[in-house]
Amino acid sequence: MKNILVVVPDDRLGGAEQYLKNISYYHLEAKNKVYVVFLKRQMSGQWMDLKDLGDVKFYYSNSATELSGIGSTILNVLKIKSITFDYIYTSHLHTTSFVGFLIRFGLVKKKYFIGRESTTIFHRFKGKQLFIFKMLYRLGYPSLDLLINQTQVMRDQLIEGLPWIERKTKLVVIPNPINLRAIQNIPVPKHLVHPREFIVSAGRLIPEKGYDILIDSFKEISKEYPELDLVILGEGHKRPELEEQIRSLGLQNKVILKGHVDNVYAYFKQAKLCVVSSRVEGFPNVLLQMMSQNNRVVSTKCAGGIDELSGIICVKTDDEEAIRLGVKNVLENDLNKNQIVFSQQLEERSLESFQSKLQEFLICE
Repeated sequence: MKNILVVVPDDRLGGAEQYLKNISYYHLEAKNKVYVVFLKRQMSGQWMDLKDLGDVKFYYSNSATELSGIGSTILNVLKIKSITFDYIYTSHLHTTSFVGFLIRFGLVKKKYFIGRESTTIFHRFKGKQLFIFKMLYRLGYPSLDLLINQTQVMRDQLIEGLPWIERKTKLVVIPNPINLRAIQNIPVPKHLVHPREFIVSAGRLIPEKGYDILIDSFKEISKEYPELDLVILGEGHKRPELEEQIRSLGLQNKVILKGHVDNVYAYFKQAKLCVVSSRVEGFPNVLLQMMSQNNRVVSTKCAGGIDELSGIICVKTDDEEAIRLGVKNVLENDLNKNQIVFSQQLEERSLESFQSKLQEFLICE
């Protein structure tokens, strides 16, 4: 039995957090012991189902913010200081830096420390904020044994922004995994999740997700397809602005900001089509989730590798007309063949395949 440490900002499931939960799922099925440390107090309970799989322990801080939770997180780490972890996993810049710092000072012992880049900071940030992030890389990333990049584009951008990093840790490209078995076990609701035909998108309500562009595009889409609504799943600080935009366009009864939902897969399955409208992503995990449920998927080219996925209708970013034409393309063509195409591509991204590639890189280290 191996000891596994997973460090997460909080227990709400964004893309990076879902990746770490999937890693935990894999190791619990392999009968390993998993320790999950959260930098915040319990907020959603979305990890609790892991207790049904095996030996997992959760350590929450006593704070609502990550910064103020550092003290209690260190105390939680001291509770497991005697354990040498076979694998440590992180997927956020600040948690990777934090754990790397603790390793350097002997507060955490490990065999392998595996980080994953969750976004391309050099396209999203600049000025003082980017300077701070670069310092965080310097602080903790030299402790890594392996740094996973979701795409070759992400790896190239990281090396361009931090030329020193190749000398300090091994950089590899492994596409995001998807937990197909867990998805198959999600109950299918017997009721309709929305009373009318709808397009669905999902993610945090932040500028990077491009929902303002999607809503503008939907104004035109709804003229041609008046039977369709737009349902957006997720929560975030841009909600007031998006609500105002919806009101100004007269779409109050057509665009629904649903907020957080427990079962996004039911919406993906019942939707007329699924849309990823992001301006920039590391790689959108939600795209894989959509592919697992629906043959009709439109995505902006918000990350490297999206246009390499067969069956996806790819469109330009920051372009409402491109989204409109992509949606029209999907609605007017028979895409049933995508069921087979999508299934084959998702199998190649299974958790087992991901872990196999990870082990190959570690062995070659």
